[in-house]
Amino acid sequence: MKPAATSREQIAASMELARAVKSSTAITEAEAASIGLNGHDLDARGVVYPQQATTPRRAPLAFVPLTQFRKGAELGWFIKGVLPRAALGAIYGQPGSGKSFFAIDIAMTLARGLPRWAGVRRCSPARVAYVVAEGASGFRHRLDGYLKHHRLREDEVPNLTLMDAAPNLLDPGGVDALIEAIRATDSSPEVLFVDTLSQVTPGAKEGASEDMGRALAACKRISEACALMVILITHSGKDETRGIRGWSGIVGALDVEIHVERKTGRRTAKITKLKDGEGESDSYEFSLQRIVLGTDKDGDEITTCVIEHEETSGAHVAPPSTDGLKRQVYQLLDSELAQGKRHSMNTIKPVAVEAGVGGQKKVADLVHMLIGDKLVAYWERPDWRERTPRDRNYLHPIGTSAPISEWGVPLDQAEATRKPPVFNAATAKPSIAKKARSHGSGKSAS
Repeated sequence: MKPAATSREQIAASMELARAVKSSTAITEAEAASIGLNGHDLDARGVVYPQQATTPRRAPLAFVPLTQFRKGAELGWFIKGVLPRAALGAIYGQPGSGKSFFAIDIAMTLARGLPRWAGVRRCSPARVAYVVAEGASGFRHRLDGYLKHHRLREDEVPNLTLMDAAPNLLDPGGVDALIEAIRATDSSPEVLFVDTLSQVTPGAKEGASEDMGRALAACKRISEACALMVILITHSGKDETRGIRGWSGIVGALDVEIHVERKTGRRTAKITKLKDGEGESDSYEFSLQRIVLGTDKDGDEITTCVIEHEETSGAHVAPPSTDGLKRQVYQLLDSELAQGKRHSMNTIKPVAVEAGVGGQKKVADLVHMLIGDKLVAYWERPDWRERTPRDRNYLHPIGTSAPISEWGVPLDQAEATRKPPVFNAATAKPSIAKKARSHGSGKSAS
């Protein structure tokens, strides 16, 4: 190969080559060599051969018979009826609607491998990558709030990786860099959240098909190159009934679209589009619970919020068996007590919600059912005078192998080997029997 030339003609040719590569014009190595440039010369000028880019090779096109076509893979789900295993989705809403909190809740549910989301929808564990393209400081507070609320350590969420940057999806080089970063992670992410779309499409005309078409093509390329689903966090227009802000063709490219809306303090996430499967038009209500993280250097509180799911109102979901849920709450109380963790009605609620039992009202109803069935009794706390009404009694599963002490006496090491008797209303301590009977007749004893 000829050495690199330095004439004005060669410099002009190399500049033309650089422009051609940037515009994705196919340039072969022979064409590069024809103007006296080898790979080293190209790299020195910041130019890369198109064949070195990370665009995946596409499989050859082919038609197959009906019998073979019908044997294709069935639709899979990350969250049944909410988030399919697909290529592209979007979560959108007005500023302040809670859409980023909602996205974090879904991302953490998948990364933690929880069995259910919102207490009703079945989940599959997934490795998650999250592009925090704006407000990284506030986003860190939101993660801190989630960890504190759910009593988690950082190392208990190993399947979540994050990026504090805004890759440009309108620039092929920016897309390449993002693909390389995803491939460089140890976790091989299955879902990529991009928060927000506007921050990764700088200078784009949101209403223009050309700009937004390029952004969607970049998302598709990332999805194919990394075998993952891309979920965009974006805004709605001034008129929320018209959907995602900008070009109308965005919706057509999505496999799922979720609208997060705030009205008079109540927040709702509605599945406004679900390309395949059941779940479109289902709604999920939630609220934002304030969390205090600490204080700043001036002594002011540092706060954030976490999602608190409400009882599902709009979703057509077959409720799980009540007997199965009662058993789950009973076993949860037993397991927690065996570890030395005693719960009141107030403290068992978030634990049971986290375990996928349902909303807080559902948990309370199930506990009252267990008390009415004489499977759980109240255990008066020694410091009950100092407690709020709902915290004045421990909940104790009757007939379990968990340690027990005398009524109103704290558990100590000497009593840890003693097993409780099987509950019998005729022989039980009067205070226990009275409380159980009052719950069985529908009266409150808390």
